[in-house]
Amino acid sequence: KAQRELYIGNLPLGTSAAMLQAVLNQAMAQRGLATGPGAPVINVWVSGENRFCFAEFRTVQDATNGLALNGTPFNGVQLRVGRP
Repeated sequence: KAQRELYIGNLPLGTSAAMLQAVLNQAMAQRGLATGPGAPVINVWVSGENRFCFAEFRTVQDATNGLALNGTPFNGVQLRVGRP
């Protein structure tokens, strides 16, 4: 499971797990990064202080491809994406 997770930091305040999951899945689809049909991001856990999260991907390859989302603009900030 650890290889299927990515850390995502620099979240704007008020970000919900569902909102972020939708944005990540949309960005993966738009950039052709998903390895198959359906949503590549299957779970998102947002920290209590709402500044970072961990996103769980369907496959290790989806997670590796998700590293390309580093710097993606989201609600006025650039997301920081990396391995946990």
